[in-house]
Amino acid sequence: MSERLEKLVEDLKRRLDVDPAAEVIGDLVAREGARARFIGGTYELRLSGVAGTCTAGGSGLLQSWCRNAERRIERGRA
Repeated sequence: MSERLEKLVEDLKRRLDVDPAAEVIGDLVAREGARARFIGGTYELRLSGVAGTCTAGGSGLLQSWCRNAERRIERGRA
């Protein structure tokens, strides 16, 4: 699972530099089975057992998910 997470994080970071966040999130939902929702003033993205949240949405949401995925990867290595 950590290999999949590593690839997702790498791809997301690369895409954030060139593609609009809404497009990236849409692709994750359509192609990877991610769940994106807005609840109580907070955007949430769930993918591969990792959740990211952000009140501003967009790129902040993707960055939050990447940080949490990297933490999960590091815990798996310990």
